[in-house]
Amino acid sequence: MKLFSAKFKKSEWRKSVLAEYWAEQAYPWLIGMTYKAIRTGRYKLIHWVNRGRHGELDELYDLEKDPFELKNLINSRAHAAIREKLHRELKVLVAEAVGL
Repeated sequence: MKLFSAKFKKSEWRKSVLAEYWAEQAYPWLIGMTYKAIRTGRYKLIHWVNRGRHGELDELYDLEKDPFELKNLINSRAHAAIREKLHRELKVLVAEAVGL
């Protein structure tokens, strides 16, 4: 494994992590709710896919300023660049996770 080899460089570490939840009747309050999320050291972007209800929903949080995720910044013009960057990065991580 490259991670444990002497040739592994710290600069090769990812700067973000992927989390996914596929709704399969596990929690009654999340029936039909599937999400994919990406978290960096500072931000978290959550992409909800609400199958059969009202479509899709995104959330963006600045975890340094709002650690309890109370203020959704998804529509903030000031955060448009980070929102787009995280959307792109999320697509890459999902593709990697499924082997594309």
